[in-house]
Amino acid sequence: MTTKSPFEIRTRMLELATEYLQDQYKANEEFAKQSFVEMVRTGQALQEDWVKHAPKMYDFTEIIKKAQELYGFVSKRD
Repeated sequence: MTTKSPFEIRTRMLELATEYLQDQYKANEEFAKQSFVEMVRTGQALQEDWVKHAPKMYDFTEIIKKAQELYGFVSKRD
């Protein structure tokens, strides 16, 4: 077992946070698409309304926030 430096741990936390947010975004996007297609089919929405329903893409500050959340267990002392 090798000991990781704080830099390596932070890098991995950023990777995990990015992966988590990407997976969550994909799931939200798929759900929104399916719902929106049904709304268009039933006449409740137009194609142009997609912008209002599309999930918001995460940004770098959200990646940092999620990485800090994931790292919380490392620095937490019980």
